[in-house]
Amino acid sequence: MSIHCMFPNRNYSMMFTVAVTILACTDDLVERSQMLKQWILIASELLRNHGNLFSFMAIVDGLLQPSVSLEGLRLRTQLKWELR
Repeated sequence: MSIHCMFPNRNYSMMFTVAVTILACTDDLVERSQMLKQWILIASELLRNHGNLFSFMAIVDGLLQPSVSLEGLRLRTQLKWELR
């Protein structure tokens, strides 16, 4: 397999791993927020200390997946209404 084929496959694998691990935290808002925080910290570490832009972008792509983003919007709305 050429190196040109390996990067997109690796990117998709990382992206879906991020999305699935976040969506696997089904009912617990605290657990889901901790998982989001962990992925953000990992992405920051990869970019700042290791200079790994490819993995950083794969994690960001995973965080920006519609299922994760819409779920995050739903949870923020739910939390907002619970705090009132």
